Amino acid sequence: MSEQEQQNALELAMLRKDLETMQADMAELKSDIKKLANAWATAENLVAFVKWLAALGAAMMFLIGLVKGWFSPSKE
Repeated sequence: MSEQEQQNALELAMLRKDLETMQADMAELKSDIKKLANAWATAENLVAFVKWLAALGAAMMFLIGLVKGWFSPSKE
């Protein structure tokens, strides 16, 4: 085997190793991205629930205010 062929074989082996490393890194990133997307969806659902809860609380306070007469015209 000539020196050039040995050099080419060495470069090919190094490229294969780099490719394997890159594929492992990409698999890890893919897993992390899935976890991040899941967390984002959970946060969106939580925000929607809190908004719904706030609207429910405001409606209840409005009804309580109507019953207690907080919104009746003042008699000054």
